[in-house]
Amino acid sequence: MQKEIITSETTQEIGGISLTPLVKLTFTWVRIKGVLSFHAVKQPAYLIVSAAGQNRVYRINGEEISFERLMSECPDLRANPVEGWHLPPPWHY
Repeated sequence: MQKEIITSETTQEIGGISLTPLVKLTFTWVRIKGVLSFHAVKQPAYLIVSAAGQNRVYRINGEEISFERLMSECPDLRANPVEGWHLPPPWHY
């Protein structure tokens, strides 16, 4: 079985710009003849850049995407919002 979760890491501030990495955690497990094998991977996925009251979201490859796209790709973020980063009300998606 496999489960993937997108979650935020600690926000870092550099020169008045806040950087919040979002990472993808992938958990894989299988049971074979009574033995349970477990594997976990943590990969960078997105970067939220906040400066001068504006928020921008980038994929790890540098492509800028909208908030709406991020929320559609990562619905877990609605339940667990990024620290210090306020999501617009749901009717904006």
